[in-house]
Amino acid sequence: MGSAIEIESISFKVVSGEKVFLEEFQIYLGHSSLDELEPEFDDNYISGTKTRVFNQSDVWLYSPGPGEWMTIELEDSFWYNGSDNLLVDFAWPSGESAIYVMGWSDSDVDRSVNGEYDNPIGTQSPESLLLRFNGTLSLEPATFGSIKATLGM
Repeated sequence: MGSAIEIESISFKVVSGEKVFLEEFQIYLGHSSLDELEPEFDDNYISGTKTRVFNQSDVWLYSPGPGEWMTIELEDSFWYNGSDNLLVDFAWPSGESAIYVMGWSDSDVDRSVNGEYDNPIGTQSPESLLLRFNGTLSLEPATFGSIKATLGM
């Protein structure tokens, strides 16, 4: 992402679907030093950085419509340091209905791991979700003159 940020919510760009129910829905964020993910979920985290930021039972998420951003407000914010890779882990044992969101694929690098709930090992995949992280950026201290010079004005 290029900058440190206090992540307060995560947004997904909707393709289709109106609503989804997720039982015991959890979101974890953490730092990783890996550019390509390993099949064992917890091996991808820098030790001590995996943090549960959302934990709700019986969650209904509603789509704002195709092409719009659907946002989940985190229960606890997460400080992303701006230098390591950021891991996002979504977990739920069951649910119903579906909201489809945009993603992308890098055929050369496994950027995702998918698996069954509570299974510590998953299957690597080059597919990734298109996510937007919302929160407070860490701005570098600078004078107006240096900002003006950097922008080429």
